[in-house]
Amino acid sequence: MSAPVIINEAEEQKQSAREIKTLLIVFIIGIFLSVAVTQFYGKKASRLASFITAFFVYLLIAAMIGRMIWNRYLVELMPFLRPARGFEYILGLIIFAGLIFNA
Repeated sequence: MSAPVIINEAEEQKQSAREIKTLLIVFIIGIFLSVAVTQFYGKKASRLASFITAFFVYLLIAAMIGRMIWNRYLVELMPFLRPARGFEYILGLIIFAGLIFNA
């Protein structure tokens, strides 16, 4: 059995900063998308664009919290697990679990 991979504090802070930047970028793009859709297609289409933006922001926040829980608690409780290197891995896990359990 291999030794668990430990992510040091500096890497954890860099990853958290990257996640926050990604979240802000998605949020800003969503605001611009909502404004543009409102200008071209009206209020009904704007609601859809706002919903899509809110959904992506929700997924990113869930992935960020999931990575934190995974790395801080699950890796310590179950030594055979490895730390997630990024929130993309947890986002993939969320999507995969949704596909498996909804099928």
